[in-house]
Amino acid sequence: MEKQALDQLRHVLRNPNAYWSSDSQRFGVLGALDGSSDVLVISATGSGKTMIAIIAALLNPAEITVMVIPLRQLQNDYRLRLESMGVPFFNYTSAENQIPSSTSLLLVSWDMAVSPQFRSALRVVHETQKVGRFVCDEVHLPILDSDFRASLRYSSELRCVPAPIVGMTATGPPPSISIIADRLGLLHKFTLVRGPTDRPELVYCIEPIYKWADLVQRVVELVTTSTSILTEPEDRILIFVRLVKHGEELAQELGCELYTGKSAITPDRLQVYEDWTAGINKVLVGTSALIAGNDYRHIRMVIFAGTCPDTSSLIQGFGRAGRDGKPAYCHLLPDRSFSPFQPKDKGVDSVGFGLASRLAKNTTKLCIRFQLTRFSDGYGIFCKDSRHRHLCSNCEYEKTNPKPAAATHTRAITSISLPIHEQLAVRTSPSIGAPRTFESAVGTADLQRTQRIAPAQHVVDALERGFSLFQEKCTACDNDWHEIEECNRNQAKMIQRGVRYSKPTGQQKDTYGSVCYHCHLPQLPGDIIHPEFGKKEDCQHPHFMLGIAVKVKRDPELYANAKRDLKINATSYEEWLSQRCIQDPTFITNFVHLSVWYLTQIP
Repeated sequence: MEKQALDQLRHVLRNPNAYWSSDSQRFGVLGALDGSSDVLVISATGSGKTMIAIIAALLNPAEITVMVIPLRQLQNDYRLRLESMGVPFFNYTSAENQIPSSTSLLLVSWDMAVSPQFRSALRVVHETQKVGRFVCDEVHLPILDSDFRASLRYSSELRCVPAPIVGMTATGPPPSISIIADRLGLLHKFTLVRGPTDRPELVYCIEPIYKWADLVQRVVELVTTSTSILTEPEDRILIFVRLVKHGEELAQELGCELYTGKSAITPDRLQVYEDWTAGINKVLVGTSALIAGNDYRHIRMVIFAGTCPDTSSLIQGFGRAGRDGKPAYCHLLPDRSFSPFQPKDKGVDSVGFGLASRLAKNTTKLCIRFQLTRFSDGYGIFCKDSRHRHLCSNCEYEKTNPKPAAATHTRAITSISLPIHEQLAVRTSPSIGAPRTFESAVGTADLQRTQRIAPAQHVVDALERGFSLFQEKCTACDNDWHEIEECNRNQAKMIQRGVRYSKPTGQQKDTYGSVCYHCHLPQLPGDIIHPEFGKKEDCQHPHFMLGIAVKVKRDPELYANAKRDLKINATSYEEWLSQRCIQDPTFITNFVHLSVWYLTQIP
């Protein structure tokens, strides 16, 4: 099956040497062709997900592949792309009452797909031309936009005939998987194809918070000085705004057009978009209607003029840039007037409202690429580890303003925790068909990294939350920060001297990491909890865990609960803290386990 699929890919691309652009494209196509289960494909923007529907339709001309597209502009992009490829399709609109029985690839908007008119027409044609599958693009939108678009609230009604659903998105954080599956009505056992979402060609930049008037001038400055990146005739700039009135002001200042979802303001959206792609205007200002609504390949710069309300939209918007694989710049210009949104379901922030707010403030100066990929994938990739090593503005700042070697209790990493309700395995298939390329091997390595480090993320999340909670405070007494010897000198010395770690075996260290012998913090994936181990002065949180150990031992009730929950049964408290954690090896030591346990007791 894979050989035939690859042949079709090469035929459509008119390239006899073409190969899968990513493992997620490959396994997504094979999953769609298999047809024995629903499939959810999560992969970076520009990773070739569109080919899933095209190849499935071409290899199954006696079946109908229904391509459900959420946004009108995206539907137009699909139509133009299919025409240029010579792929036959039928575009269903409100003017249609019937679907030709000869159809193999059917395009339909999300609004129409849940309408009685379309459901009836599809059921009729299904009797003579079987529906083989529904392929739904941008399946994160039912979570993000259901309050604004009524049709998205009924996305679980898409399956009006018995056929598998293949959902695709570039933003599917681990906690959102079950929500997306529920909104789409996926069967309980579905195939998950997850690829890394890092876009190594993108350069991220977060600027200081602006007043709106200053922000407008900064956008104008970025656009007018962009000649160095607009080197080809097809290169473009795309600017997103949160409010229509802001878009109108910016479009007037820049002398360009405004794309909105409101007919009264943008009566001919298609013409506005085509003027931009044709180069009549090289700059386009758009609202959220365009964030996931275009696949133009040569966008050299994306600007969010104003704070983006959620991380999913930010990633989608940034993902419009550099789809041709060339370097592109992504700017976030936060504005002061923004009030952060709150998730409806308490404790569940599946679209990243909290992270979007923290990114806008940017107080931690933590690698932007790391924060975005951590949100999307459950683990993060730093700029220095990304394939092209394009540094974001925070990494550039750290490069020119290195952190002081001395311990800095004042710097605490704001929690970017992402609750992981369940660990979802990356599902792949054995390598078959043509030899794997080096590019494909990179993707496989990234997936293996996901599987390796995902179990430790709950430790990272808990400790980061603790750093934030106890910023400028002593963990032993909850008062303003001071050297721990000032409040619990004897107890602290006893614990510090009594903790003696045994050297971990190679397998233990390779799988779960190690700990700092000075401050007891673990070295976990990404080194964000503790940097490469060195001198005692390098520890950024020297007494954080020691203070927790002192506090637990000093409080009789707390210590009794710890003994019960953590099964403290060694001859001494210090000996138990030194031991490798048997209950859950991802904690590495009992000392780390105790600290995380204590932090979970704090509301």
